Amino acid sequence: MLFPEGGNVTASRRARRIDSLRESGLDDLADRAAAMPHVMAPHAGGFATALEALESRGRAGAVLVVAHTGLERLVTVRDIWRELPMDKTIVLGGWVTPIADLPPDPEQRAGWLFDQWGLVDAWIQQRTPADPTTR
Repeated sequence: MLFPEGGNVTASRRARRIDSLRESGLDDLADRAAAMPHVMAPHAGGFATALEALESRGRAGAVLVVAHTGLERLVTVRDIWRELPMDKTIVLGGWVTPIADLPPDPEQRAGWLFDQWGLVDAWIQQRTPADPTTR
């Protein structure tokens, strides 16, 4: 199990991640990340390392991408404490891709991962109330 975003989404973390992509010369991925307001750009390196480890051992597997809504306001311990008792509705979605169906090249796999995050972003957008105070 990986958490390729590396942390909960906040405006400053999201901006730093986009800046980091630009500083690494990955302007295309930075542009894609900037176009996804509900998620942070994933770290493709850890994802690639995990896949390579499976493949080097000859193991089959699959990638399960999970999206959720309902926890957007829970970023800090204080937020969690404030929301107790929890009366939130949490909605989960997900999709599976066999590793054999992924592109073989690491750069293409990074693009594939960003494609998945684009799907997550769109999925969240469809489930986000227009009034952010109702989250």
